Amino acid sequence: IGGLYNLAVGFEIVGIDPVNRTISFSYLKGGKASGRQTICFRPSGDGSTEILHHTFFKSQSGLRDHIIYPHFHKVLINEYHRNMKNIILNGKNT
Repeated sequence: IGGLYNLAVGFEIVGIDPVNRTISFSYLKGGKASGRQTICFRPSGDGSTEILHHTFFKSQSGLRDHIIYPHFHKVLINEYHRNMKNIILNGKNT
């Protein structure tokens, strides 16, 4: 989160579908939440690729599932994709 806090997260790739252009991965067992994320790659029509990132998660805490996790997950995923874009375009992580 802007370098303020580093959070270690473990994932396992559980599916790669080249026909539908998706990669699916799940959280490793033993964490606070269980769930799956799927990244879809779609042609945008202008020669670039649109990336859709879908997340499904569940924990033992309704507060975490409905208030805390969605906000921070959105922030973290946006930062992740921004960093990947910078690495691809500039060869560096900013």
